[in-house]
Amino acid sequence: MNEDWSAGYRQKIWHYKSQGWGYNTDISFNRKIEETKILQFSSEVRYQQDRNRTEFSQTIALHNSLGQFETLSYELGILGINKPNIRISDYYVGTQYRRAIRDQWLFLEVIPQLIVSRDENWRPQPKLVLNLEMLFFDI
Repeated sequence: MNEDWSAGYRQKIWHYKSQGWGYNTDISFNRKIEETKILQFSSEVRYQQDRNRTEFSQTIALHNSLGQFETLSYELGILGINKPNIRISDYYVGTQYRRAIRDQWLFLEVIPQLIVSRDENWRPQPKLVLNLEMLFFDI
């Protein structure tokens, strides 16, 4: 959009035998704050056929580059659903640490979160997610 602002859009249509078909739509607006910091506003909509339900989210995140293949992000979000009626289902706050642990093809993510959910009577629930991501590409 200009040198400080950028926008992103991603559309994904998928089909799994166990879940039927669905789609994800993501829209984000990013603002460069400093050379190593980016503020991101994101909206996502996800539909899944077997649940016949639409889920949506709105998040704000601050991404901080710690090095060439290392980031630390802070995120605040609201999650919602459309069934039985349109409503907010969760609020969350979290941090994500991502680092390449083997060249540029193996990444580790550590994501501690605190989730406040309608289903848990709005009691805060801690959550820790560990992801190991492997990228495959042509050599």
